[in-house]
Amino acid sequence: MRNRYAIALTILGTYFLASYFVLHAAIQQQRSMQRAISVSGQQRMYSQRISMFADAIFARPDSGLRHRAQQDLHASIRVFDEAHRALTLGDPIINPSGWPPPSVRDIYFKQPYEVDRQAHDYLSHARALDERARYQTISARDKDLAYLLDAGPGVFLQSLDAVVVAYNREQQDAAAKFELLQLGLLVLGLSTLAAIWFTILTPMAKEIAERTAAMERSASLDPLTNVLNRKAFAERAERLLKPAHNDASVGALLMIDIDRFKSINDTFGHGFGDQTIVRVAEIMRENTREHDLVARFGGDEFAIFVPGFDSDKAIRDFVERICTALGFESMHGIQTHRVSVSIGVARVECGVTDLRELLLAADKALYCAKRSGRARYAFAEESTIDDELNANAALSAAYGI
Repeated sequence: MRNRYAIALTILGTYFLASYFVLHAAIQQQRSMQRAISVSGQQRMYSQRISMFADAIFARPDSGLRHRAQQDLHASIRVFDEAHRALTLGDPIINPSGWPPPSVRDIYFKQPYEVDRQAHDYLSHARALDERARYQTISARDKDLAYLLDAGPGVFLQSLDAVVVAYNREQQDAAAKFELLQLGLLVLGLSTLAAIWFTILTPMAKEIAERTAAMERSASLDPLTNVLNRKAFAERAERLLKPAHNDASVGALLMIDIDRFKSINDTFGHGFGDQTIVRVAEIMRENTREHDLVARFGGDEFAIFVPGFDSDKAIRDFVERICTALGFESMHGIQTHRVSVSIGVARVECGVTDLRELLLAADKALYCAKRSGRARYAFAEESTIDDELNANAALSAAYGI
């Protein structure tokens, strides 16, 4: 059972660990894609800032704003270059390897966009303009300025828009795959649980139930004879005595004791004594019904509870049959020993619910049977005990006691 627990926990642990790494990778991919969208949008914005500050340098050659525009141009060139490198070469924030995705890579490095080439050309013109603006005035015929003002808001901007669109499409595709991945993990998880349930937990639960039932049976049975022990007998007999179980029928409680059992142990040994006890229990089971209660109270003392007889005669016939059946010969080597029992009987009628009183009455009748010669039975009603003993005289003679 421990191995099954270990297998089930190992499978579940492996599943949850694998699910964590798979989902972690998918989430990281989503974060990288979101970062790429943000950086590509930043790249688009700074490309426009470059052309705007270049125009400001030309338009205000003597203004105090020229120096500020020149600083902003230099900073915009740096930020644009960093964003472009991150998007084309990859970085730890976006993705350390395998970047950019194939659809975006085509836009960067293949026609008709070739954004990477355009970006390098754009940066080359911007740097040249930035360098000259430090020591001379920029004229309207400056070729670098003309390029920036033409390409920035035009073809280059359209190419950068295509990059943003491609990244958004990649994110949407990745989100759809992520949803499928979640669904797949859910199905796999449920399938794993179902497999564990049917192949491990269900057999384990069945085994636990069987072991529990076996323990309950063991706790309620006498280990030598496999009939009920005293405690289990009392619990079940009390349930049968409850008013809900009483009807117009009658029953009986029999207390049974093996005659001169001490002599059997002393003469033949305790092993033979145990064999005798086991055989007595077997005969009781053979001569009782399935719903009758048979118990060993301890030592050589037994009890039988038989409900549901329709008359006193039926009870008497049953008691006599049991008494006769429990008179048998047992062999010990070449020696033959005659076994007999004494039985005390207490009738159980409608309305009788006190098991203790019944046991005391049956025990009293058992004492009367033993006192009167053994190998016989006696009923608990004092007014009839003498009659019952006389009626059993033949049994005593048959046993030779």
